[in-house]
Amino acid sequence: MLLSSKEGWERYGTLFSDPEINLPFLLSVKSRIYESGENAGAFIEKYPGTWECHYLVKVGGKAAVKSTREVLKEFFENEDAVLISGLISIENRAAKIFTRKMGFTSLGTVAYPEGEYEVFLLFKKDFMNG
Repeated sequence: MLLSSKEGWERYGTLFSDPEINLPFLLSVKSRIYESGENAGAFIEKYPGTWECHYLVKVGGKAAVKSTREVLKEFFENEDAVLISGLISIENRAAKIFTRKMGFTSLGTVAYPEGEYEVFLLFKKDFMNG
């Protein structure tokens, strides 16, 4: 289910690990928050057809796998997305495993002043045909 940025922030704002993502930021960019069950995905358009994704997980395990797949499917069916990208701290092993389960592919790592991250990509054609 598509939530407004305000609704999404009210329900999931405390789960954002990136301090630069806040409600004024979400309201100032093309963003979407899709929800399934107790989990959601926040998507921010970076370039035409290319979106960045942040998982907002309250309930883990098999429920997280199911709800995240539902969120990705609904997002791809309703938005002009061709590609979803994401960055995950190289130290966050569980998130990297989960991301691979969703069908994302690693491109390797990048270094930023705040740490090293692994870059993940998911193409719509791969997800919808997988």
